[in-house]
Amino acid sequence: MKKSNYIYIYATIVLFILFLSGIIFKEYFFSILTSPEVTNSKFFIIYIIISIIYFLSPLPVTIVILLNGYLFQDIGLYISLALLVLGSSLLCLFSNKIQSKFNFNFSKIFGKKKINLKKISENNYSIFFSRYIIPYFFHNIYYGLIKTNIVKFIVIIFLAEIPMTYALNLLGSSLKNFQLNYSLSSYSIFDDTNFYVSFIVIFVIFVLSNFFLKNK
Repeated sequence: MKKSNYIYIYATIVLFILFLSGIIFKEYFFSILTSPEVTNSKFFIIYIIISIIYFLSPLPVTIVILLNGYLFQDIGLYISLALLVLGSSLLCLFSNKIQSKFNFNFSKIFGKKKINLKKISENNYSIFFSRYIIPYFFHNIYYGLIKTNIVKFIVIIFLAEIPMTYALNLLGSSLKNFQLNYSLSSYSIFDDTNFYVSFIVIFVIFVLSNFFLKNK
């Protein structure tokens, strides 16, 4: 079996475990998600541990950031940023071991997005803007492999993550406007200005990032 296939197996296993847990404990999870005291429950500790593991996987972290906004509102922003920094630090530091196990082809991965590897490796602006284009997991691994100074990398990606994470957290918070019931039959999300603000911020970030990387 090719080493590159292990990444798909790993992601599939994580997804299967999450899906199976959702089926088995769906009633418990639903009661937690709709509870106003979620931050005071033992579920919070379990949730954080699972989130840390998730942030070390190749799965997209957007869903967890949205969930943090939904569950914890404003505090969710700080939780998400902490998870992003911790996950990025560990992935960057252990990038060589991860690469030896999975053998990623970064030229192929970045080529799909028409990104020149040499260009994004040149300066701090490239690290900043490429954060919005390159998937979280691969971005951390790549800059770890090219021996980017870890302190500089974390500072730059932290600043880069703030606007996007803030926007996603706003979007997650706006989901509280759902009039939750077991059928989820009605909602008022489109009456929340946070819903529109978050989408505008995300759209502007992607436009600027694509413009910078394509015209650099």
